[in-house]
Amino acid sequence: MKHSIVFKVVIFLFVSSAMVSQSKRDYFSVTGITHGEYSGYLYMDYNDTRDSCKVVNNQFYFKGKMPIIGTGSFIIGKGPTIMTQDFYLENVDINLELTLTKKTVRNVEYDWVIINSVSGTKTSSIEKDYEMFKTKHEKDKSWQAKRYNKLDSIVSKYPDHPYSLGLLVEASWDSLANKQRLQQLYQKLDLS
Repeated sequence: MKHSIVFKVVIFLFVSSAMVSQSKRDYFSVTGITHGEYSGYLYMDYNDTRDSCKVVNNQFYFKGKMPIIGTGSFIIGKGPTIMTQDFYLENVDINLELTLTKKTVRNVEYDWVIINSVSGTKTSSIEKDYEMFKTKHEKDKSWQAKRYNKLDSIVSKYPDHPYSLGLLVEASWDSLANKQRLQQLYQKLDLS
């Protein structure tokens, strides 16, 4: 009887340990599709790393490790590349849809990377929620008050997330920014 209980406890601990280790991944995968006529190499910069893969049939794939949530960006070709925005990398399966194109500005040709969509990350859910809120309310007379309430909600729920800091920095650039309200929100951040 005693051995049976010990055996059950050992099995329970083993199964629990296996489940915990599976729930906390230490790597990300980025699967993506591209729009545009591009079939060369795509480079992804993240965490002081530059990784590459060949775009084949408008598809690409990256796998790597992030010690914490951080940003990623892309470069195409050997010329200068401009991205419309960075994206957040988390150790999960991430799906991206990109448009790869070229634009000439002042007689200089640039490779342009446009992120059409990101899914699979906690950050992409927070971003989509905020962008939908912004689209719905930014023309309201009470936009500033609504915006600070929404920012307060996000910062309170995700005080250690880099996206929260990014939103506050963006709000700081607004010429109508309420500095006192922003200071209160900055104090809620966990920058450790």
